[in-house]
Amino acid sequence: MLYTHERAELERIKKIEQKKANAERQRDFKDRMAQQGFTQVTGWVHEDQRADVIVLLHFLQSNPDYMVGPARNTKTGRLHKLR
Repeated sequence: MLYTHERAELERIKKIEQKKANAERQRDFKDRMAQQGFTQVTGWVHEDQRADVIVLLHFLQSNPDYMVGPARNTKTGRLHKLR
């Protein structure tokens, strides 16, 4: 029979082991992506640009032979060369 404090300690250990499993899974995923030639990018964009950035990243991930072109100003319609 387990006492209350022993049960609490076992629950705490289970949570730590679960966190380790999540960290290991994330590390394995990052290693696999790095082996495929990908790199992780972090940045800030305005909320209304978020969906466009996600679409662009998914497209570039599945089409490595493409590169990013000009960006369009939504107010004036002008194109701006990125490179």
